[in-house]
Amino acid sequence: RTPAELVAAESLCARGFGAGDGGAEPFGSRFGHVTGLADRGLEVAVASLDGVPGATALGIVDGPAAGIYNVATLPGLRRRGLARAALDAVLLQLTRRGAGRVVLESSCDGLGLYRAMGFRDAGQALVLTVAPDRG
Repeated sequence: RTPAELVAAESLCARGFGAGDGGAEPFGSRFGHVTGLADRGLEVAVASLDGVPGATALGIVDGPAAGIYNVATLPGLRRRGLARAALDAVLLQLTRRGAGRVVLESSCDGLGLYRAMGFRDAGQALVLTVAPDRG
C-alpha cells in the first residue's frame, strides 16, 4: 500500500506489457499518486513464483461495481498461473468491498483466462492510436 509498492507493481506491469526496464519506472511512477485510493477501493496484487514477482493485477471498486486493470505477467513466467493468482486475490478484495459486478477489457492474449474465470463478453471496443511518425 505504500507508494514504493505501487510503483513496483506498476513497473512489473509495464515490463509484462513489453515496456522493458527503460520504460518500466516512468510507467510505475505515474501511479504513485493513487496510493491514497487504498482506503477508497483500490486493490493491487502481485503474484510471485519462487520469490520472484511475476504478475500483477489492479482493481478499483466504485459502489456496487469494480474494474480490473493492468493485468500483466512477465514473459518468462507466463502460463504458470500467476496472472490468475493475482486476479483471484484482487477479486476477493473487491467482493469484500461490496462489488457485485466486475468489468474489464481484454487483449486477445488474456481472453481465454478471463473466460475460464467466468467473465463473459459484453461488447467490443475499437482502440485507435496515433502512428509513431505522426507524433
